[in-house]
Amino acid sequence: MASAQVMLPVIAAVALVVLAAANSFASYASDRTLDRLTGEGRERIAKADGVATALADLERPPGAAEQSGAAADVVKRRAALQLAVRRLDDLASPAGLSTAESGRLAAIRKSLVGIDPLSPDPLKLAGLRDELGAYRSAKRTDISVLRTEGERGRLIRFYRSLAAILLAFVGGGAAMFGLARARRRAESALARATRELAEAERAGRRARSFMEQVGQAATVMIYARDQDLNLAYANPAALAAVGRTWEEIAGRRGEDLAYGRESVREHEISDRQVLETGEAMTFTRVTQFAGRRRRTLPALYQVPAS
Repeated sequence: MASAQVMLPVIAAVALVVLAAANSFASYASDRTLDRLTGEGRERIAKADGVATALADLERPPGAAEQSGAAADVVKRRAALQLAVRRLDDLASPAGLSTAESGRLAAIRKSLVGIDPLSPDPLKLAGLRDELGAYRSAKRTDISVLRTEGERGRLIRFYRSLAAILLAFVGGGAAMFGLARARRRAESALARATRELAEAERAGRRARSFMEQVGQAATVMIYARDQDLNLAYANPAALAAVGRTWEEIAGRRGEDLAYGRESVREHEISDRQVLETGEAMTFTRVTQFAGRRRRTLPALYQVPAS
């Protein structure tokens, strides 16, 4: 009882520490998740800005390359288009894009690949700039939503639930381990008790066998009574003294042994005294057996029940 009273505050303290740790984990994990998501959003905005910069290099008056006749200008415009496509591929490469977002980026890339680097269509370039602008605006909106208290609270609840599930698994595993250990201990204790009981039974059988051998060989009367003073055992010498067989006197009282009435009363008084006190008695008595009076030296002992 005392150990249980000591353990209850300890268990309560451990539970509080675990709850505080789970709450700290939820706050930390939610903040890290928000940092990662907003970082990814800012990175995608920067990549979209790179595509827009490359598109700006393509935006020239129609036919400017042919009018200038400069080979370097042609190379530059082709390189700008290749750079825009490559940056758009980088923009679409991170995992976690939604279907709508991925479809928008694929459409922008398809339109970009179809542009003539020497004579780009101004309407197409303007449309691509608008698409990229809408994409950047959507990502900034996502970042602002992520930084709201509601979104942070949602993530905290999610990680708290995750921590609770993990704790439940760990606690359940610990409980199962404890139960299995307690079961092994109980089974071990039961096996030990069974062995001890079997050994005690074997010892009892050996003792009874020894006493029976002693009784069979003894030339003096040896008998035993139960709690009701009925005969439970009599050796051959006792049977010969009363002139009866064991089947005739088994479970009977002294008056069935051909004692005199006075002898029966004296025997019962002394036998009951030994049963009640547990102390052995030795005395001289004149007992009547089968009509003859004999001087006897009874020795009475209480034998534990087996």
